[in-house]
Amino acid sequence: MEEHHDIESREGYELGTWAFLRTGWWILHLVAIALVFYLGYIYGARIF
Repeated sequence: MEEHHDIESREGYELGTWAFLRTGWWILHLVAIALVFYLGYIYGARIF
């Protein structure tokens, strides 16, 4: 007898603990981090 421990919704999306660490999550955060560094590069001299 094989047990199946993955938690999935009715639509088939995985709802496990690490399900949020998918490609879209990483792309969103890489773009956001790059934007923060870019804004720091542009406005950093005016602030400091």
